[in-house]
Amino acid sequence: MAIRIAVLLGLLGVPAQDPKPEIVDAGALKCEIHISRTAHLFHVVDQLAEWSPFCHKQYGRHFGGKDGLGITEADRGMLARHTSVRVERGWGGGLEQTFYSPLDLEGAIKAGLDAGHLTAEQASIEREVFA
Repeated sequence: MAIRIAVLLGLLGVPAQDPKPEIVDAGALKCEIHISRTAHLFHVVDQLAEWSPFCHKQYGRHFGGKDGLGITEADRGMLARHTSVRVERGWGGGLEQTFYSPLDLEGAIKAGLDAGHLTAEQASIEREVFA
Protein backbone atom coordinates (compact mmCIF):
# COMPACT_ATOMS: atom_id res chain seq x y z
CA MET A 1 0.00 0.00 0.00
CA ALA A 2 1.42 3.40 -0.95
CA ILE A 3 0.13 6.63 0.55
CA ARG A 4 0.93 10.07 -0.85
CA ILE A 5 1.04 12.77 1.79
CA ALA A 6 1.24 16.47 0.94
CA VAL A 7 3.01 17.92 3.95
CA LEU A 8 1.95 21.45 4.84
CA LEU A 9 5.32 22.91 5.80
CA GLY A 10 5.39 26.08 3.70
CA LEU A 11 5.95 28.40 6.65
CA LEU A 12 8.77 26.42 8.26
CA GLY A 13 11.57 27.53 5.99
CA VAL A 14 11.51 24.47 3.77
CA PRO A 15 11.60 24.76 -0.03
CA ALA A 16 8.31 25.90 -1.59
CA GLN A 17 8.03 22.78 -3.75
CA ASP A 18 10.22 19.72 -3.60
CA PRO A 19 9.65 17.61 -6.71
CA LYS A 20 11.36 14.62 -5.12
CA PRO A 21 9.24 12.81 -2.52
CA GLU A 22 10.74 11.41 0.63
CA ILE A 23 9.98 7.69 0.79
CA VAL A 24 9.31 6.14 4.19
CA ASP A 25 9.26 2.35 3.98
CA ALA A 26 7.58 0.82 7.02
CA GLY A 27 7.25 -2.74 5.77
CA ALA A 28 3.67 -3.23 4.67
CA LEU A 29 3.19 0.54 4.54
CA LYS A 30 5.14 2.74 2.15
CA CYS A 31 4.62 6.51 2.34
CA GLU A 32 5.59 9.18 -0.20
CA ILE A 33 5.98 12.51 1.58
CA HIS A 34 5.85 15.62 -0.61
CA ILE A 35 6.55 19.18 0.45
CA SER A 36 3.80 21.14 -1.30
CA ARG A 37 3.30 24.90 -1.32
CA THR A 38 0.15 24.32 -3.39
CA ALA A 39 -1.40 22.05 -0.74
CA HIS A 40 -0.41 24.47 2.03
CA LEU A 41 -1.89 27.47 0.21
CA PHE A 42 -5.14 25.67 -0.58
CA HIS A 43 -5.55 24.42 2.97
CA VAL A 44 -5.01 27.82 4.58
CA VAL A 45 -7.31 29.65 2.14
CA ASP A 46 -9.95 26.93 2.51
CA GLN A 47 -9.89 27.21 6.31
CA LEU A 48 -9.84 31.04 6.30
CA ALA A 49 -12.90 31.06 4.04
CA GLU A 50 -14.88 29.28 6.80
CA TRP A 51 -17.25 28.00 4.12
CA SER A 52 -18.29 25.02 6.27
CA PRO A 53 -19.10 24.66 9.97
CA PHE A 54 -16.24 22.13 10.04
CA CYS A 55 -13.59 24.70 9.09
CA HIS A 56 -11.14 25.53 11.88
CA LYS A 57 -11.82 29.07 13.07
CA GLN A 58 -8.37 29.40 14.66
CA TYR A 59 -6.97 30.26 11.21
CA GLY A 60 -9.10 33.41 11.12
CA ARG A 61 -8.43 34.16 14.78
CA HIS A 62 -4.69 34.05 14.08
CA PHE A 63 -4.87 36.69 11.36
CA GLY A 64 -7.21 38.89 13.41
CA GLY A 65 -5.39 38.30 16.68
CA LYS A 66 -2.87 40.21 18.75
CA ASP A 67 -0.23 40.24 16.00
CA GLY A 68 -2.39 42.82 14.22
CA LEU A 69 -2.24 41.33 10.72
CA GLY A 70 -5.99 41.36 10.27
CA ILE A 71 -8.07 40.28 7.31
CA THR A 72 -9.02 43.19 5.06
CA GLU A 73 -12.26 43.69 3.16
CA ALA A 74 -10.34 42.85 -0.04
CA ASP A 75 -9.21 39.59 1.60
CA ARG A 76 -12.82 38.82 2.58
CA GLY A 77 -13.90 39.42 -1.01
CA MET A 78 -11.31 36.94 -2.28
CA LEU A 79 -12.27 34.39 0.36
CA ALA A 80 -15.91 34.79 -0.72
CA ARG A 81 -14.87 33.99 -4.29
CA HIS A 82 -13.17 30.80 -3.06
CA THR A 83 -16.30 29.98 -1.06
CA SER A 84 -18.42 30.25 -4.21
CA VAL A 85 -16.31 27.52 -5.81
CA ARG A 86 -16.12 25.47 -2.62
CA VAL A 87 -19.89 25.48 -2.03
CA GLU A 88 -20.41 24.24 -5.57
CA ARG A 89 -17.76 21.50 -5.22
CA GLY A 90 -18.12 20.54 -1.55
CA TRP A 91 -15.87 18.18 0.37
CA GLY A 92 -14.16 15.71 -1.94
CA GLY A 93 -15.76 17.24 -5.03
CA GLY A 94 -12.57 18.07 -6.88
CA LEU A 95 -10.69 20.74 -4.98
CA GLU A 96 -8.83 18.35 -2.68
CA GLN A 97 -7.99 16.16 -5.66
CA THR A 98 -6.67 19.22 -7.50
CA PHE A 99 -4.76 21.12 -4.84
CA TYR A 100 -3.50 18.48 -2.38
CA SER A 101 -0.81 17.83 -4.91
CA PRO A 102 2.98 17.87 -5.18
CA LEU A 103 2.61 20.01 -8.34
CA ASP A 104 3.10 23.77 -8.42
CA LEU A 105 -0.10 25.82 -8.60
CA GLU A 106 -0.31 26.04 -12.40
CA GLY A 107 0.48 22.33 -12.78
CA ALA A 108 -2.18 21.43 -10.21
CA ILE A 109 -4.78 23.64 -11.93
CA LYS A 110 -3.99 22.08 -15.31
CA ALA A 111 -4.25 18.56 -13.85
CA GLY A 112 -7.56 19.52 -12.17
CA LEU A 113 -8.94 20.83 -15.44
CA ASP A 114 -7.76 17.76 -17.37
CA ALA A 115 -9.40 15.45 -14.80
CA GLY A 116 -12.66 17.42 -14.76
CA HIS A 117 -12.23 18.46 -11.12
CA LEU A 118 -12.57 22.15 -12.06
CA THR A 119 -14.27 24.16 -14.75
CA ALA A 120 -12.25 26.84 -16.56
CA GLU A 121 -14.16 29.52 -14.62
CA GLN A 122 -13.45 27.84 -11.27
CA ALA A 123 -9.78 27.46 -12.20
CA SER A 124 -9.62 31.17 -13.01
CA ILE A 125 -11.22 32.09 -9.68
CA GLU A 126 -8.90 29.87 -7.66
CA ARG A 127 -5.80 31.12 -9.56
CA GLU A 128 -6.77 34.71 -8.73
CA VAL A 129 -7.62 33.96 -5.10
CA PHE A 130 -4.38 32.06 -4.49
CA ALA A 131 -2.33 34.86 -6.08
